[in-house]
Amino acid sequence: MKVHGRILDRGTEVSIRNERGRFRFVEVFDGDGSGTFYGGPQGHEMFRSFHLDRIKTVHSKNKTRANVEG
Repeated sequence: MKVHGRILDRGTEVSIRNERGRFRFVEVFDGDGSGTFYGGPQGHEMFRSFHLDRIKTVHSKNKTRANVEG
């Protein structure tokens, strides 16, 4: 899947409008245009669902602790 001209694969980090922190893409829901992401402010990460049109930035480098260490 492409968002803002970049490929959105599992583990790709994004920033969401009006949300703090970075989120890692997990999966897309079929048909309704939303997806599951994991992340948020450091120490308060959780699974969240957002419509894909709320993605502000698809980051080219992964910086969340789980992606860097894992």
